[in-house]
Amino acid sequence: MSKTALSRGLVPRGGSTWEDSPATHLSMLWGGLHFHMHRYGANPIGQFLVGWTITMLCEMGHRPTVMELSKAVGLPRSTVSRYVNQQIRDGYVEEQINPADRRRRELYRTDVALQELEYLVEFFHSMYKGITDREKRDQRPKNGADLLATMIRISEKFTADPA
Repeated sequence: MSKTALSRGLVPRGGSTWEDSPATHLSMLWGGLHFHMHRYGANPIGQFLVGWTITMLCEMGHRPTVMELSKAVGLPRSTVSRYVNQQIRDGYVEEQINPADRRRRELYRTDVALQELEYLVEFFHSMYKGITDREKRDQRPKNGADLLATMIRISEKFTADPA
């Protein structure tokens, strides 16, 4: 799998200085939360955070343990363990015993997790482009009704995407 999107992070293909307006940042935050709800349903945001943390650490060459994840995300070990077990069942994470230290049970992402990450990054690139393109055309919401119409357009994209 290509790591192009992973190496770019949330920066769009054309690059960005991330000096966008506060409205853009708020729109991205709202869109991200809305996306999470539609993509993952009732899964807690903490489970999503644990998954992203595993992915980021693996990308940097470190296979975390449940205890390390617990410290990194600031959640109780039992909660992180429950989230990790769910991600193992979903096929996003696998656990291996470190041959050098058999007490260390390391987590790593699977190809399924990489495909999901690629999808997420591309989706957020698309959302960012849509929001900034509207701002460039000076079509920022002028009042509550305009904002509601914008939110509905964004929501329709989430619900229309079956992937």
